[in-house]
Amino acid sequence: PGGGGLNGASSGTISLWAQWGAGTQDADCCASFGAVLARQGNGEFSDTILALSTANPLTAKLVWRQSGGPAPILITGTTPVGSGWRHVAVTFSTTGSTLYLDGVAQGSARGEPFHHGASVPLSIGAWAGDGGGFFKGKLDEVALWDRPLSAAQIGELANSTKSPLNFAGAESAVYFSGDGRLT
Repeated sequence: PGGGGLNGASSGTISLWAQWGAGTQDADCCASFGAVLARQGNGEFSDTILALSTANPLTAKLVWRQSGGPAPILITGTTPVGSGWRHVAVTFSTTGSTLYLDGVAQGSARGEPFHHGASVPLSIGAWAGDGGGFFKGKLDEVALWDRPLSAAQIGELANSTKSPLNFAGAESAVYFSGDGRLT
């Protein structure tokens, strides 16, 4: 209520399908590129940055910046994202975060809690602070849960055996599909 996507959240899951376009992705403030998600208060903090390690998706790996001002890279993936559709997910709680690519854990780490700031929205497709960090590509099935999903559930999403709307716990998800539906 009142805005501020993931405002002060202590646990949850972010899941989406992404296809980074060919060529160079836009840089954000923090030396990451093509951000698919971010939450940023100019001059205050940057949280929830899910982006690439370099501008070229063919060689870039996922990075997760949970919280900070600007957020340091908490996890760097082990696999380049390439040019095709990729399932991306991150789970977070007070005990740590885990980053996934196509259902495979890319790393885990413990990060700081998200900042409070009810007026700061969660941006999809950009680190929108100061007008930079825009994602060039396609996104689909962006979903957020108020709890960490299990590795098995992340695998079901990545393998398309389940969608965000048809497995146990879907009632706690916020879901945006490429056709413009928000449920």
